[in-house]
Amino acid sequence: MADHNFNGLTSRSFEHLVQAIAVVEIGPMVTVFGDGRDGGREATFEGTPSCRPDEWSGYGVIQAKFRQRPRDTTSDGDWALKNLKTEIAEFTKSGSTRRVPDYYIFATNVVLSPVGNLGAKDRLITN
Repeated sequence: MADHNFNGLTSRSFEHLVQAIAVVEIGPMVTVFGDGRDGGREATFEGTPSCRPDEWSGYGVIQAKFRQRPRDTTSDGDWALKNLKTEIAEFTKSGSTRRVPDYYIFATNVVLSPVGNLGAKDRLITN
């Protein structure tokens, strides 16, 4: 994926961008949630998305996390992974009313470092 600088956006405009991309790429079954307490989701979808008709079918959650002032790939990656871990933990928390998704799409504006075994991308895959 090409690098894009989203730092001129706000948290709200980044969420709207992610929601719009989801509707275009996944299809009309995307349900977009507005401002406020959204239960850990900017949007959801259920069924067979247009983008993966032979591969995907089920319930999906789309979550966006925007860091207002990114710093460096190490601290940004730590921030993103911490937020992702917190969001995922909410699905299995005792008493949670969140529906566990078949698919989870996490969108962020921070760069996830590709450094082997240490970068945020590798840490995400191995954890």
